[in-house]
Amino acid sequence: MALSNLLKTLEDSKTYKDFKKSEEGKSAFLCAAFIIINAKQNSTENSLDFRNDKNIFTFKILDNEVLMQKEELIQSQKPLEKIDDKQIASIKADAEDIQKLVEKELEKNKITNPIEEIIAVFQSNQEEKSLIWSLTCICAGFTIVSMKIDALSGGVLRFDKKNLLDFVSVKKPEKK
Repeated sequence: MALSNLLKTLEDSKTYKDFKKSEEGKSAFLCAAFIIINAKQNSTENSLDFRNDKNIFTFKILDNEVLMQKEELIQSQKPLEKIDDKQIASIKADAEDIQKLVEKELEKNKITNPIEEIIAVFQSNQEEKSLIWSLTCICAGFTIVSMKIDALSGGVLRFDKKNLLDFVSVKKPEKK
């Protein structure tokens, strides 16, 4: 589903309308979208994150309902920035395009392992004045691909391939 459609579904929900009427909801702004694509089960999970100065509000968008979860905001050197609603209308690499973009890049880089899961994070990048998809792709055969895609141009900014075993270190037991 396109990001603009996810936002429309959220904005039409009673949960979101009640939230925006609340004191903490009035100052909250969209700061991220999370999409988990399970290629094996052909399923997708979507959530949109809003934040204010103190909290982050995650709205999980399910088939017939919207659920909200509130967490205390963890202060960071690089806080989640506001996503400009006007830029969303200009997206060339949208949520519904992610799997095809990943498959194309895998083929281009001669990676034949099938995709099992894609974890996509959509957020604003003020340094580059753009919107970015940060993707972690888990493929069969312990292959992990990390990608960054400029959502406004559709261009791949970074592509890294790793093997899950690169993250695991085995220590030999010490002899006594």
